[in-house]
Amino acid sequence: MKPRLLILMAIVVALVLPASGLSLDFQDTNELGDGVTCVGTATCSWYQSATGGNNYILLNPNVVFVTAGIRNTNPEPFTYAAANMNMATNVFSEVELSDGSGVSLYTTAVGHLNGRVEVKMNGGNAYIYENGVLKYTSPVLAANPSYVTWWSRHQAGASGTVDDFVIGNNHYIFNSPESTYYIKRDMVTPAASGLYNSAGTLINSNYMFSQYSRGNTATPPDPLVSENVVLKNVATGTAYSTRITGTNYTESFNWNIATDIIGSTAPYGTYVTTIEGTGTTSEPIMYLGGGATVAFNRRTYSVGDTGSVVTYVSSGGYWDPALYTYKLDIQNAYGTLKQSTPITTASGTVPVTWTSSDALGVWYAVLKATPIAGGSDIWMNYDWAELQAYITFSGYVMNAESGDVLPGALVNISQMVSWKNSTSMNPSGAWNSTNNWLSGSQFNITTTKTGYTTDVLLFTPLTSKSIVLNLSMMPSPATTVGVSIGGIVRDNVYGNPVVNATYHTKYLSDEYTATTNIAGFARTDSLAVPNVIYDVWSSKVGWGNSTVVQKLAVAI
Repeated sequence: MKPRLLILMAIVVALVLPASGLSLDFQDTNELGDGVTCVGTATCSWYQSATGGNNYILLNPNVVFVTAGIRNTNPEPFTYAAANMNMATNVFSEVELSDGSGVSLYTTAVGHLNGRVEVKMNGGNAYIYENGVLKYTSPVLAANPSYVTWWSRHQAGASGTVDDFVIGNNHYIFNSPESTYYIKRDMVTPAASGLYNSAGTLINSNYMFSQYSRGNTATPPDPLVSENVVLKNVATGTAYSTRITGTNYTESFNWNIATDIIGSTAPYGTYVTTIEGTGTTSEPIMYLGGGATVAFNRRTYSVGDTGSVVTYVSSGGYWDPALYTYKLDIQNAYGTLKQSTPITTASGTVPVTWTSSDALGVWYAVLKATPIAGGSDIWMNYDWAELQAYITFSGYVMNAESGDVLPGALVNISQMVSWKNSTSMNPSGAWNSTNNWLSGSQFNITTTKTGYTTDVLLFTPLTSKSIVLNLSMMPSPATTVGVSIGGIVRDNVYGNPVVNATYHTKYLSDEYTATTNIAGFARTDSLAVPNVIYDVWSSKVGWGNSTVVQKLAVAI
């Protein structure tokens, strides 16, 4: 079907709502704000270990008996929730349950909870356990809880922490270091090995932090049994190290990566911490050989997008076609291969097109060196991007008449009850919006700037994708030359301006034409007859003509 040119658009609507679940180990800073929100009169913050260890939410000290807490940002109706609460000797704790509107249903008495704290709903009652020991029982609640708040009440100079927060049926959570950390055994200099951070700084030559937290949904709780925590390769399923839990609800410990990974036959690749059969793993951590950089051109994509990956291999033994062949693999964490591209130069760019057959979620671009003499692939370096089921916007705001970019314009995007503002940047005029926008539901995009006519677009994308949307604004007052008629030619999909279209203006046998500029704008000047109705339409080779509209040509 050919696209059709339009001046005006109107569209219909349907709504899709996302589903839920929550599992936050707080190893990465984005989990504070994305998944949980600070509440209370004191503050909370993300605590980051300087040595690649455990990160958590710190409920910060303040004056005597002020409160600080965290709760899930979005309502999640639940029958099971849990978190690790660790309170200093003179810090007291509470657990509060609230309904979907945030109205409090029940709050425990002020106490001193330490360890794995579990909330279990049974028969309308909430049962709160500390390391399997019942601490509180609520009366029958008026509604099922959708929020849980982990509170602390401070003495001056003291603090509490919250970690490993889960809501839902899965009562296991496993931690690795921050997602930007990696294990390295350098392919050229094997002595340069250990755990490294995102800056390429060696954190520890021998050990890597890990943590597990677990429980069960039974009321009263079933006694915990001893289980094996393993560090395993995702692609092969082989476990290279094991930790026995005993009856612990939670434990922090170190994997001996110098012996179990770097000093063993473990292949390069992706590793996770897990207990087999739980259906839950830690965030993956990469085992790399170094000597290269890899970068997607964007962090998120939607189906239909074409992205690119820039690769660079260092000299000094890393780029050596006499010893290695090289390739860039696009694959997910489980080794499912999307594409494999031979790399024949030390630097270059590889295109990647995302299709409906690609699974949503995180994908990795991995640069691999394969020894010509034989042996396993060496994963030199990687980058990640997410294929998502949301709509994102990007583009430029332009002065319609001149085609120049227009910094400082306010773009308001609204969809149902959601809205977000974006301001076109200075000096580029670029704008963008990512707000988990949904397909199948109408957008209202309103662009305003002093000295310009407000621009309004309405449309409904039917599939999730990244949409390039350029916005053209008419100066107010508009420029005229004698008797003039002008306007913006847009496509009928999203309202993007159409370049090099013919803009027709006709009265009786008098017809005038102009060609649209980069902003889709055209104007026919010095019309012979003022104060009459002209027919106006647009055309372009390969496109369907727009509908004919009538405009009054007024002499000024």
